[in-house]
Amino acid sequence: MSHINDNISKTITFSRFPLIFLIVLLHTIVLGQTYPRGIDIPAGKYVLLDVVQFVSQREIGDLGVPAFFFISGFLFFGMGKMDVYLWKGKLRKRVHTLLVPYLIWNTLFLLYYLVLSRFMDLSWGVKGQGASVYLNAYLGFNESPFLSPLWFIRDLMVLNVLSLPAYYIIKKTGYWLLPIFVLLFSMGIGYYLPYIGFRSVVPFFLGAWFAVNHISFIVEKNTNLLLMNVLFGALVFVVTIFHFHGIACWPLQQVELLIGIFTLFADFNYLLRKKYVGVNKKLADSSFFVFVAHMFIINIPNKLWVLFFTPSGITASLMQWLIPILVSVLLFWIFIGLKGISPKLMSVLIGGR
Repeated sequence: MSHINDNISKTITFSRFPLIFLIVLLHTIVLGQTYPRGIDIPAGKYVLLDVVQFVSQREIGDLGVPAFFFISGFLFFGMGKMDVYLWKGKLRKRVHTLLVPYLIWNTLFLLYYLVLSRFMDLSWGVKGQGASVYLNAYLGFNESPFLSPLWFIRDLMVLNVLSLPAYYIIKKTGYWLLPIFVLLFSMGIGYYLPYIGFRSVVPFFLGAWFAVNHISFIVEKNTNLLLMNVLFGALVFVVTIFHFHGIACWPLQQVELLIGIFTLFADFNYLLRKKYVGVNKKLADSSFFVFVAHMFIINIPNKLWVLFFTPSGITASLMQWLIPILVSVLLFWIFIGLKGISPKLMSVLIGGR
């Protein structure tokens, strides 16, 4: 029987849509964008925008992906144990929840791209390329897949395959493995390696470590929660200051992200326990659709907002947050509409979630 209690389950379910929003925020590019009418917003033109985009993407938006890997690892080992029989059953299930949606959405985005390329000059084309280029773009081994956010799903599938030997390592090493995970995540060793790097390995198996050792990752004590938020806020401030003074602070930034992940989950849990918010199943169910579909449309408002608002440090900074909010809300309602029209098709597209 799973040891995931109702408290953890509600927190994970609630977190799905906010974490997806962070990924949309990460992909909202305002600074350095190629705009129509010759409008240019380079780094340094608006100091406020420089700061807002760095904090929004590198310190807040960057929390989304490792947080998802963490809860994916925790849920994969939610039983607290693993054997060949359970492992094979989970892999068979992932064919429907991960592989099928991966292939469908990657193909849809390729077709979408080819259609767009007939009407505009895109920065990267696939016409006339060999089969190896298409294969690599599907697997994303040397770069991201056609639909770039799908590298997350690709890595997740690889990690699921590696989960059985990883389970025995976690069981044998026990608490000794926790400081190693923290060190590896902080140093970012192998972060940009092809195939799969520590950007996914460490948070996934860190989540697995909590599940295998039957330890809750949610901090509930109010004093500790306050300290975590103060520490995270202080790290955001320090990392931002260092960045704009040209001081290399990669390990500190990684520590900031690690603390931020646990702070996010603790904050979500606090809001749920105090009943300030509730779990919205429709929002949670739509999260995968928003994740895979946002790249189809995100560049439209990224590029065209300057046609409606006069560019300035204030308006550009507002767009950094307003665009992902509008895109996330729009895709949520598209999901609701498509699900109402064809629930079976939508189930296939989102892997039966």
